[in-house]
Amino acid sequence: MLAGSAILGHVWPALAQDGGDATVLDRIEVTAESNEILKQDGFVAKKDRIGTKTDTPIARIPQAVSVVTQKQIEDQKPRTLNDALGYTASANPNSFGFDTRYDAFFLRGFQAFYNGMFRDGLRQYNGPSAWFKTEPYGIEGVTILKGPASSLYGVSGPGGIVNVVTKRPKDEPFHEIELLAGEHNRFQAALDASGPVNDDGSILYRFTSLGRLSETGLPDYPDDKLYLAPAVTFKPDEDTRLTILGEY
Repeated sequence: MLAGSAILGHVWPALAQDGGDATVLDRIEVTAESNEILKQDGFVAKKDRIGTKTDTPIARIPQAVSVVTQKQIEDQKPRTLNDALGYTASANPNSFGFDTRYDAFFLRGFQAFYNGMFRDGLRQYNGPSAWFKTEPYGIEGVTILKGPASSLYGVSGPGGIVNVVTKRPKDEPFHEIELLAGEHNRFQAALDASGPVNDDGSILYRFTSLGRLSETGLPDYPDDKLYLAPAVTFKPDEDTRLTILGEY
């Protein structure tokens, strides 16, 4: 017959462990730069953020990455983003031919213009009746990440994504005027200027503009355009940078 029960417990004091012969490791400092979105030199880009969202050498990104640098854009003079992708491996930018309304391209055989178009790392939402058209004169470069990228960028096609990098203010002043003429009565004028606003260089500006009058191979189907893109960067100290971008 069960007459009773008892539960006994004991609390042991917690004692700090003896350090003994513990090894003290040297301190490691990790630093990174983020002033430039795309690290590029001529036709070669050395670092990019598209594969890890941090400044990572392209050779260490565990996915195939292609970069269209600003130097390539300046020399190639592409009329559209599709033209800028024309030398990119695994990209098919001419499936639908020339069109003044939108950019359409395929990566590794899969469409990438509905859910694979990004600007400065942010998605550009395309729809059946609202596709984006990028002016190549207003970008510093194009980075292409091939293969699935949903772990970093959410819903996207299995072929990959395309990210355009917008022109930003520069520390060194420069001014550029460009005049172009071509087939189909194409006349184009462009201006790109940047530099510091004040003496200490804490405020930078950039103004990019383009005007175009052009016909196409189709009657009553012009390719006229007015493009304005002001940008301002505030640098109150070495560790802080705020850039405001505008585009019309």
